[in-house]
Amino acid sequence: MDEFKENEPYIFVSYSHKDENVLDIIKRLKELKLRIWYDDNIFGGSEWDDNIAEHIKNCHIFCAFISHSYSDSRNCNDELKYALNKEKDVHIIYLEELELSEGLKMRLDRVQALFGYKYDNTILIEKLLQNKNVEECREASNIKPDSWGPQDRKTFQRDNLPDYPVFNSVVDDETIGDQRNFVRIRKNGSGNTFGDYVDAEVGALYEVRIYYENNANAQTNESGQGIARNVCIRTSFPKYLKSGEQGAICGEVVSSNANPHKVYDHVFIGTRDNVYINYVPNSAVLNNTGTSNGTKMNGEALCDSGVSLSYYDTMWGMLPGGEKYKGTLTYYIKVDKPLFKVHAQVSTDGSNWYDELTACPRDVLNFRLTMVNIGTTELNGVTAHAIHNKELKYINKTTYARSTRHPQFSASPDSLNKDGLRLGSIIPDEEVVVEYKAQINDSVKENSVICDYPFLATNFGEEYARIKININIK
Repeated sequence: MDEFKENEPYIFVSYSHKDENVLDIIKRLKELKLRIWYDDNIFGGSEWDDNIAEHIKNCHIFCAFISHSYSDSRNCNDELKYALNKEKDVHIIYLEELELSEGLKMRLDRVQALFGYKYDNTILIEKLLQNKNVEECREASNIKPDSWGPQDRKTFQRDNLPDYPVFNSVVDDETIGDQRNFVRIRKNGSGNTFGDYVDAEVGALYEVRIYYENNANAQTNESGQGIARNVCIRTSFPKYLKSGEQGAICGEVVSSNANPHKVYDHVFIGTRDNVYINYVPNSAVLNNTGTSNGTKMNGEALCDSGVSLSYYDTMWGMLPGGEKYKGTLTYYIKVDKPLFKVHAQVSTDGSNWYDELTACPRDVLNFRLTMVNIGTTELNGVTAHAIHNKELKYINKTTYARSTRHPQFSASPDSLNKDGLRLGSIIPDEEVVVEYKAQINDSVKENSVICDYPFLATNFGEEYARIKININIK
């Protein structure tokens, strides 16, 4: 269980230890940076009871997960009654159908309740997050307070909509709550709820969801007054993050006749590693209840000038007012870490390879340069470079290269010691091998050492290897 600084709002979770499913919900809420206090001490005692009472008294929200086990537990009932007596902001989540005692039923009659057994955990958490007081229990971060905007735009209730186009300005939306927070993110396949922040994991995919709705009253569509025109969505995200940094992923909805013309929101991604963030090709999809549902959107345009929206599969750029015409655009990003190894070896006979060997002046040696992409992203613009020591003379027409995708050695240009041998791209887990020959100059002195440093150059930087040759004159 966590302790918080004085005056930091937190959620007290009351549950029966037999309901282990609640621990998964707690874990997900904490991943969303919510301050959660819960009792994980199964032994109890008078001092522990005092500790429980103190944390109930100081909590911002009291959240009780009601089940048969909870109802049968004296401790759980004491926690709930104490929270009600202290007039805390009590929220009830029913984990199963059950009949409450008449006294408890009377006391809970006026308390907000969710029938959690009707939903999976993901949907249940989304509904919990719609409570306006929950946001106050979120941990502080270095996210700027103006992460959404414009800050001064007018907002509306669902039952009092404007007669002109305006986007994402309803504060009591049944699906996402405050529409000003309209960009969300989650790790793909995790089952986690969409949130405002994720920790980047190398190799993982993240789903970005941008919600949109023209909040104009639907009754203004017939006259054309409420129809938004030249509507588009665009996004941006950092291409590279250093260890310890946070980056902002921005979503914008733009319309030429909306007021304001542009609304925006951000989510944030942090990392403990140096990573690259790449858009997953063909992943942008429009989702709504109209005929344009499922349309694949141009990812390049989405990340640049924007893509047009429509409810129908025609009339792109026009969006009527009203909840019926709302939708989302989702796309995926991948967190990549470029990492590659380069290993150089030398041989006298082309069969037995060594990192270091002894040779004589005028000997012709075989060299092998092995490169493996051990990262999670494709390396592009790859070139191999070698034979930069003046005591070695490259022998023309001796360079051959092979790779995992092209396993047979093929002759390659004589460019290793010039501009570099162009290898193109190397995909993750692929190995590339380059073999070539060079002759030791006859002027090299006995007991001297020749070192050459072949290297691999990529769009992510360079990686060097080392070859050592000890000279022995017979």
